[in-house]
Amino acid sequence: MANSELDLYLNSMLEQVDTFEDYEAEEALENLAQIASRKSDATSLRKIAQARTALKRTQAGKAWGQTQPVAGSGGGNKAMFTIAITRVTANINESLPVALFGANESSSAYENLLTPLLPSGVILDTVAIGRDNTGIVNRKVAVFSFKDALANTDTIRVECKQVPYPDLLHATGSDAFRLSNIRYGISDTTQLAQFENEVVLSTQSLFGARRQDKLTPSAYKAPDQYQSGIIDLTGVVMNIDAETSIANSIVPSAGLVVSYNVFVEKIHKVGRQQLG
Repeated sequence: MANSELDLYLNSMLEQVDTFEDYEAEEALENLAQIASRKSDATSLRKIAQARTALKRTQAGKAWGQTQPVAGSGGGNKAMFTIAITRVTANINESLPVALFGANESSSAYENLLTPLLPSGVILDTVAIGRDNTGIVNRKVAVFSFKDALANTDTIRVECKQVPYPDLLHATGSDAFRLSNIRYGISDTTQLAQFENEVVLSTQSLFGARRQDKLTPSAYKAPDQYQSGIIDLTGVVMNIDAETSIANSIVPSAGLVVSYNVFVEKIHKVGRQQLG
């Protein structure tokens, strides 16, 4: 198919996708994204990302019992907070995965979520929430500790800039919020390989059924974006509650900080809702 025919096909499908059922729209957008990626069509990729955003926001609205999507990130945000993920050490020369949120899965140290993401020969040794990896109390952080077959060890620390991270994690066990955008950044702009590590958006139901969506941050960098070390993940719309988690592997660079600036467009506080 010639490029002009591909362009016509992409534009035609993008005009029709909002008439599809949700599952059909997801599949169609994935296929369109693959086509646009193969032909390096940045314009179509941006349109597809916008269509995915609209679809995810509509789906999120249904999950919250709404009939209309809520306001987007262009002014409808209720809050913003920053999570910092620090690769404290790099004794294991591999990208190592951590998890954010997922209050339900935190009780089992995210084993089902993170084990498939571990490099060969590496285990997730401990997940310490509210203390560091030596057992010393540090109520502001969560620390993920890893070990390889040669007994090398590494740690990755997760903290929130606005509130103690354990408090935020605990709160999502009962309350929920909808994120509408993530500004994804790295502290060392020489570590561009971090932008190639997938961000895994995961939901696990009470009885173990899991649904995942994966995105690569580098795919969201527009040609006209000149900020170094920052990419806006504008296609991400997700309800964060006890069943939802975000996983990301961090490249082996000691001291590297990966930041998630999370924009919140809706908050649902269960107890206060019941009080009216």
